Amino acid sequence: GYVVERVQGGAADLLLRREGRSTLVSAKRWKAARHGEDNLQALHAAARSRDASGSLYVALGELSPNAQR
Repeated sequence: GYVVERVQGGAADLLLRREGRSTLVSAKRWKAARHGEDNLQALHAAARSRDASGSLYVALGELSPNAQR
């Protein structure tokens, strides 16, 4: 039930839209063993600049302690 758009460049890969709400998705580094706060901050900034309702960071590895905070 979502409309999906590919996002070119930047912190996000996809923009999901449904019922007037939008979510930015980042899945670029999903295979990385550890994820730092810089990637999460970039995604958050991108979501704010696009006035997105939320954001989603897809990863298999763990978040660093700073990223968890």
